[in-house]
Amino acid sequence: MQKLLSFFDNYELVKQIQKNKDGQVFSFTEEALSLASFYNTHKQQIIIVKDNLYHAEQLYDSLSNLSDDVYIYMTEESKRLENIATSPEFTANRLSVLNMLLNNETGIFITHTAALLRYLPDVKVFRQAILTFENKQVISYKGLKKKLIQAGYKFSKRVDQPLTFSMRGEVVDIYSINYDNPIRIEFFDNEVESIRFFDIDSQLTIKLVEKVTITPATDILFSESEKDLIIEKLNIIVKHETKHKFYDSLNNKISRDISYLNNNVFEQDLYNYYGLLSKESSLLDYCQDNLLILSDSKGLFDNEKMIISETIEFVKEQYEIGRNPLILDLWVDAKRLLEKHKYVNLKNTLGQSTDYSKIHEIDVAINQFDYIIEDIINYSKENCTILALNESEINEVKAYLQQRDISYSNKLTKIESGIFLMKKSLIKGFYYKNLYVYTSRELFNTKINVTKYSSKFNESQSLSNYGELEKGDFVVHNTYGVGKYIGIETREFNNYKRDFLKIIYKNNDSLHVPLHQFNLVRKFVSREGMAPRLNRLGTDEWQKTKNKVKENVNELAGRLVKLYSTRSIDSGFQFEIDEIIQREFNNEVEFVLTNDQEQAEREIILDMQSKEAMDRLLIGDVGFGKTEVSMRAAFMAAYNGKQVAFLCPTTILSSQHYETFRKRFRNFPVSIRVINRFVTLSEQKEIIKEVIEGKVDILIGTHRLLSKDVKFKDLGLLIIDEEQRFGVDHKERIKELKTSVDVLSLSATPIPRTLQMSLVGIRSMSTLREAPKNRKPVQTYVIEKNIATINHVIMRELARNGQAFYLHNNVRNLPDIAGRLERDIEGVKVAIVHGQMDRDTIEDVMIRFTLNEYNVLVCTTIIETGIDIQNANTIIIDNADTFGLSQLYQIRGRVGRSDRVAYAYLMYQPEKILSEIATKRLNTIKEFTQLGSGHKIAMRDLTIRGAGDMLGPAQSGFIDTVGIDMYIEMLNEAIKKEKGEKVIKPSDDSIRVDSAGHIPEDFTEFDYDKITLYQDIDKQTSLKTLQKLYDEESDYYGTLPEDINLLFERKRLEIILSNPNISNYKELLNRAEVTFTKAFSDNVDGIQLFSDISSINSKIKLDYKYQKITLKIKRENNWINDIIKVLETLEIGEESQ
Repeated sequence: MQKLLSFFDNYELVKQIQKNKDGQVFSFTEEALSLASFYNTHKQQIIIVKDNLYHAEQLYDSLSNLSDDVYIYMTEESKRLENIATSPEFTANRLSVLNMLLNNETGIFITHTAALLRYLPDVKVFRQAILTFENKQVISYKGLKKKLIQAGYKFSKRVDQPLTFSMRGEVVDIYSINYDNPIRIEFFDNEVESIRFFDIDSQLTIKLVEKVTITPATDILFSESEKDLIIEKLNIIVKHETKHKFYDSLNNKISRDISYLNNNVFEQDLYNYYGLLSKESSLLDYCQDNLLILSDSKGLFDNEKMIISETIEFVKEQYEIGRNPLILDLWVDAKRLLEKHKYVNLKNTLGQSTDYSKIHEIDVAINQFDYIIEDIINYSKENCTILALNESEINEVKAYLQQRDISYSNKLTKIESGIFLMKKSLIKGFYYKNLYVYTSRELFNTKINVTKYSSKFNESQSLSNYGELEKGDFVVHNTYGVGKYIGIETREFNNYKRDFLKIIYKNNDSLHVPLHQFNLVRKFVSREGMAPRLNRLGTDEWQKTKNKVKENVNELAGRLVKLYSTRSIDSGFQFEIDEIIQREFNNEVEFVLTNDQEQAEREIILDMQSKEAMDRLLIGDVGFGKTEVSMRAAFMAAYNGKQVAFLCPTTILSSQHYETFRKRFRNFPVSIRVINRFVTLSEQKEIIKEVIEGKVDILIGTHRLLSKDVKFKDLGLLIIDEEQRFGVDHKERIKELKTSVDVLSLSATPIPRTLQMSLVGIRSMSTLREAPKNRKPVQTYVIEKNIATINHVIMRELARNGQAFYLHNNVRNLPDIAGRLERDIEGVKVAIVHGQMDRDTIEDVMIRFTLNEYNVLVCTTIIETGIDIQNANTIIIDNADTFGLSQLYQIRGRVGRSDRVAYAYLMYQPEKILSEIATKRLNTIKEFTQLGSGHKIAMRDLTIRGAGDMLGPAQSGFIDTVGIDMYIEMLNEAIKKEKGEKVIKPSDDSIRVDSAGHIPEDFTEFDYDKITLYQDIDKQTSLKTLQKLYDEESDYYGTLPEDINLLFERKRLEIILSNPNISNYKELLNRAEVTFTKAFSDNVDGIQLFSDISSINSKIKLDYKYQKITLKIKRENNWINDIIKVLETLEIGEESQ
């Protein structure tokens, strides 16, 4: 790349930038190459300002492939939208860039008008908000929470996202945006004892460090004098607004904001108060020794006018209804700002220049590979022709050139005639003088997705923790049934403090569950909105409920076992794998598979190699890579001479899969055809004939594949996409096909892990839980419905040549909505689609939308699953409060499928009094961008839906009766019985040591953490795993208090007492007794034993009765520790079991 960039050192635009002279650009390619070439020889801070965010992103995409030091500084362009909710990614992005600029780091920083003109804190104030910690430093631990909140950090139960912090015991976790991993600081009183980075998933230490710097988590910060001035002016405003129609509302808002300012809580909507200050700061105040480039000044000033006009309109609207005081000055004035800074202006004249000495973009007809490659061969005789492609494309070009005996080189040493193959992803081809550069776009019509974008926001959180218990949650006790969890109560027995779960049942009866029975209680988890009935203590109603569910579960288990045992063990074809060819196919993709994808691929290949016919379900969220994994299985089948059928639920999906397969297999001699209603009858007949003759390797299609006339010569693999979406008749036909071939089913609806474990041996499953890396998250906003906002967000999407969904679930209103959009938005092309239309019409509309013939689709939830329209990146969901979380999660998945930032607007009716459930749901959805708790709740609902899909809709009622966890446990038991396996019921006859030890109230404020710790300690069965748990908890909580150490000691003794050399353990009122077996007593050296015991604790008594030795110890002081020491001296521990 250096050689390529150095070729432009003397390019006119590069020289103009060097001399700080204005210039002119004709294309993004020319601009990107010139800037990259200039930066290649002049490493400094370069600030480039584009007119809007979309153009800034375009330049970022182009430049990112030419240089590693490219960054984007972005903000919401509309105060209307920013006032609704801020994007945590945008905030994190800005803070990261501000930190780099302050530290004088070099790079190309791309921004846009709104971000340049946005008010920022005074640099001095920002620097003062930076916190530094180093070992042995003395700092008030109690005052730290206040400091972090002042710096913009949000308190969280557990740090799993940037810009959050948590505190427990004497440990504080902080995720500062300037580090890749979060930081854990452990205190001893007020002294910093240790600082370490930890892993966000395991929460365990990665490495220790001496010092860290914590940057602010907000760009809204005020000094004390600024706060005083703002409060003074707000008090004056309140006095002058007493006649305002909505004075009470306005007064309440201002009073709240004054309270926030006094308490240093800098919320996003305090931004407007920068307009009350005389001194203003902006992005340029954070730069040092920078080169400022406007691209271009006219676009900047035009955009400024538009932004200010929209801002004034919005601020007036807000003022009129008492939402905010009337402050209109919300942006730095561009003219005044630029008068203080030197800048280079690059006039944008987008379009091909007639000047031969300029860089020109290559414009060729698509899908004309042979024609274009011949041009390349001809050009290369006198020109340097570079082909910047991915590995698989390079291999295809190499094969073509080798067949024609055309020479080429893999290394570019200098710009000279010839063909040079370069493994590089560039956005667009270009030519300049004797240099021609072709990309994937020109040769293969492949759009390059820029994957340099990296978000630290965790999109692939584990889905297993939806069972977190909070006060007021419903719980199920194995013996007593459904009650309501009130909290943990600490009571005193035998002078020991003990913790109990308090559960309330019908008629306000209460149950206290001791800590060693916590495992009998679990959270009641059912579908969203399903409230269970409380059981009554002292009756048999819970037992009757369980018996009824048990009958159903037994019958279901019989059906499941029978269904999957019909597939004969030896019915499968044993596929062979050619490692070299398979690797060649696998290497065709440029992205790296996630760990889950690799695991799923391994599992599928092993299944296909076995004698038993495969029946595997591959579960993964939309866009998590199920298709890639299935294509690898299809390739293996095809190379074994077997045919593959890929069954899709809709025509549009079958067409999309066909295009994906064709592109993916293009370098391999595999015949792929599609059969659906868009294929003419004559073509269908020809395809079916080829299938019968074995000339088609992979056939993709809708239920048309299941027709009797479609007969495969040698079908080896059936891939089914979303099997639950096929009708009863089709499912019967699928069942017939399944009996003799390998089957891979794909599903986007997850099912609970526990259910997967239950079905082991009945149905194989693989799960993709990891999101692909570098995916841009969907910016999600929850807002009151507002026509101006709707029009604004649609126009913004159309301005970047995108498309939008408008989802409204009342069919009767759709024509009015479509008509209003067509009246309000000039040039918009609106289509309508809903479930009452016939299937063919729906698909016709969807295909025309896919082809961009319409740019707004007004629709119902019919778009919830399946389709993949990469150009649609805005979705408006009307009356979002009426949808379930899982529905909203899946609907939102329709956007964000490309490399663009996508937006989801969840709207509810203005002034509507929302129900408690709807309010909670909408508040939860606000977290959707980070995929935190909202994601977990959506996953909970989805997994229950998935369980229903897998087991049959009739099971949903039973699941709602006892909760998903108990239902699956009962099903697991029934399946084992049906298969003739032994069911081992957990017994409570294990040794229990009664002693001091509980979790202190101030150890953690979250009951769930306490319960989990009790359960984790209780389920350990070896000293090794107990020590591992102790180390992990010490890492997470810091130095553990004595009470918790005693819990671990007690468990340690319980594990040792399970040694077969110990005959009995019992506890009396004031003492404990350990009796050894006769065999052990016969062989022990009594004199040595007495001596050892005396050295440990002289009060321990020895007794010899019935040929067995018994230790007797008073239950006082460190009696547990003393018993452990004695037993370890006798070499009794788990290792001698």
